[in-house]
Amino acid sequence: MKYLKQLCNLYWARPENALWINKVMNEMEEFQFTGTKLDLMCGHGLWSFIKAGGELDLDFDGYKDIGNIDNYQKGVDIQDHFTGIYKPTIIKRPDYKFEYGLDWKENNLKKCEKLSFYENLVQADCNEKLPFDDETFDSIFSNTIYWVDDLDNIMSEVFRTTKKNGNICLINYLPSINNYIDFYKNNNFSFEWINLIDRNRSKENKHIFSIDEWKEIYKKHGFNTIKIIPTVNQTYAHIWNIGLRPFAGKIIKLANKLDEVSYREFKEDWVDTLHAFLKPYASQPYFYNSDLNNCVEAIFILEK
Repeated sequence: MKYLKQLCNLYWARPENALWINKVMNEMEEFQFTGTKLDLMCGHGLWSFIKAGGELDLDFDGYKDIGNIDNYQKGVDIQDHFTGIYKPTIIKRPDYKFEYGLDWKENNLKKCEKLSFYENLVQADCNEKLPFDDETFDSIFSNTIYWVDDLDNIMSEVFRTTKKNGNICLINYLPSINNYIDFYKNNNFSFEWINLIDRNRSKENKHIFSIDEWKEIYKKHGFNTIKIIPTVNQTYAHIWNIGLRPFAGKIIKLANKLDEVSYREFKEDWVDTLHAFLKPYASQPYFYNSDLNNCVEAIFILEK
């Protein structure tokens, strides 16, 4: 649970995200980064920053510089926004840095720059050839590769830019991630209710395959699958699918009207309470244990 407190701070308005990501990060301990590293589709960089052991103060989180919060429920990426108020307050530097971070959104890269966590930041479209030489990287990480439209292209590019015997860590959803849609429909939940929870997620997850199908995709592109690590189970997924998802935008909107002192006081109390509340979910076997038969997501460790 070593990441949980920091994730409660970062995702305070989405505790279900803190719970999920804590589980994934702990399972990822088996993967060791080596040599020249690429954070592929790095987003705003905060995920990898926390995973690397970085810590942020209470007056900063993932909701301090966002777009129109009223668009949140429409599924709009409110994180695709950057102004001068984005100033991460770092209280502990990560244990390592990434030599490269790549994303196609300029605002994400501007946010990454503020972390001083990436030695080089590159803007590029993962549906095209990546702007790197052959066999550049010893390690590549991505937790969002399933978003790329042209999956064959990006897998070919990952292979091309990875050194021989290099290692890759990919985190991908499995078909059971969308079981909640069938569950709610079969139990006569209204369309309006399902839409409130779904926010277009079930349509926007572009590539969701079974474990065997993912293995075939990796094999097709020249990789050996070294290990598959289940992350979260169906119980976790049900918590995540609801959580504070429908209310997060409204809560953030209210909190961002507070002055700096009041915001910090609010956050300190909220984060302490949230951390105490989530700890049993992050440790009790009923919630925590997962295997390849009941997981909705898996970590794939590959080798070239």
